Amino acid sequence: SISRTGSAESSSSSRAEELSYREYQAHMRVKAARGDSRLRVAETKTDLATDLNDAGEYEKASEELKEAIAIYEELRPEGNGIRVQLAATYDLLATVYKHQGRTKEALEQCQKCLVVGIKTMGWDHRDMAARYGNIGSVLSSLGKHEMALELYEKGLVITIKALGEDHTAVATTYNNVANTKCNMAVVLLKQGELAR
Repeated sequence: SISRTGSAESSSSSRAEELSYREYQAHMRVKAARGDSRLRVAETKTDLATDLNDAGEYEKASEELKEAIAIYEELRPEGNGIRVQLAATYDLLATVYKHQGRTKEALEQCQKCLVVGIKTMGWDHRDMAARYGNIGSVLSSLGKHEMALELYEKGLVITIKALGEDHTAVATTYNNVANTKCNMAVVLLKQGELAR
């Protein structure tokens, strides 16, 4: 058991060193960016935020994402590429907020993501299926199971159409639908509206 503790400490220590190095690299890329490289700055901040989120550094991740979003919004692109990145960044910020238990703020970011995503890609684009699932997850966390179910089912139709019935993403979505229906049943049981 001593070696496990030592391994865990050295593992978490090397992970922290790796993250610090990534932060340093990201800040150096941001510092080097000039003029119309604002897009590269936003991309770098989003990449860094992804690493911070994965490491459980949610506060730092949310700060990087807010700065990236400000840049993307400032650029207000006409082309779809930057809008897709903006939608993905809203989505990642929603994930960070959800990890922090800030579900109402997560919902706001999910809604922004949906608006930009639908405008850019259309409601039935393959990438939108994951967006529907993410907002469904947040709604479920808020106890809004019927709304969550509607979005999971919308995402399921898109996922099946894009990837086929046998894809693992379809199985995941079926699982989300089933869990949401179970949650709805539990609520009804507690309210005495469902016969035992």
